[in-house]
Amino acid sequence: MRWKRKREERDLEDYYAELYKEEEYGYPAPHSYELEEIEIESKNEYVWDSGLEYFKELVIQVPIEFLALLQRLEEELHTEFAFLLKIEENLPYIRIVDWYFPRQRVSTGDVEILERKEGYEGVVHRHPNKVECFSQVDWEYLNKNYKLSLIYCDGRITDCAYRVQIGNKYTWLTKFRVDYVMNVDIEKLIDKIEKG
Repeated sequence: MRWKRKREERDLEDYYAELYKEEEYGYPAPHSYELEEIEIESKNEYVWDSGLEYFKELVIQVPIEFLALLQRLEEELHTEFAFLLKIEENLPYIRIVDWYFPRQRVSTGDVEILERKEGYEGVVHRHPNKVECFSQVDWEYLNKNYKLSLIYCDGRITDCAYRVQIGNKYTWLTKFRVDYVMNVDIEKLIDKIEKG
């Protein structure tokens, strides 16, 4: 027996479809694709909980030292390059907590990541030719393999795709802002100060 999607699931899909109108976003527009259908025995086994809330944009928290590393590599390399990212999610906040530079094959218009690293569900790659958004190739090959995908161009993060599951579909959230953060616990430092 197959069960229809619950009303909350349809409402959330409709909310994000309205939020991401193609004419507002431009090419390529965020899109959805079907998950494989699953046979279930009873209605009680079909519990939908995406963990998503209604929010207008993601907040990508990028450590300042990682941004400095991207900028330094940009000075040295005139090609694309990529880092794998370990992320912590507390939507709408997504924090980059670690990064790994994998073996890769690069050119001025392409990057092929030659190794994976367990626990790294994100990727950031550089576009060297002032192209601030994902290419069609990025959508077809790179973005589908990672939960979070970012574009780095001209010293900053310029595009974002975050994959979420809503019911039996995956969709992409692409409205975002970047907060540059320090990976230092300021409270621990303040605790060491004695006022005289």
